Amino acid sequence: MKKKRAGNAAWKNFKKLPLIVSLIFITGIAVSGCAAVTKPTPPPLSITQIVSMCKNHVPQKEIIDRLRASGEIFYLNAGEIIKLHKQGVCPNVLNYMLKTGIRAREERAAIRGARRRWLWYNRQWYFGPPFGPWICPCPYWRY
Repeated sequence: MKKKRAGNAAWKNFKKLPLIVSLIFITGIAVSGCAAVTKPTPPPLSITQIVSMCKNHVPQKEIIDRLRASGEIFYLNAGEIIKLHKQGVCPNVLNYMLKTGIRAREERAAIRGARRRWLWYNRQWYFGPPFGPWICPCPYWRY
């Protein structure tokens, strides 16, 4: 009688592996389609709509929730804030509108700073002598 090789027995265990992997892949694609189902964002509120809502005594929380849902960003300066306050916009709504602009500016500044830092380190270590650390070596730098 012929002896069976160990390699053939091991391969028999893995014959269904491509089928299992393909089923997992297809199931993953089918399930990932559910992740794209989101609610559409409501249209952004204009400044005149916000002023009219405040004059009609709509609760501040409702106005802020609608602003938050629309994702609108307001870049307000001091003159615009005073003008809106005189028109009757609630202080909490003004505070939220001001914070959206501040947050957006801070995020852009952080991204810009990270890009600049990356460029500086990349330039310093990749391009060498004009920018490299061996122009003014620190005491910890070993040649």
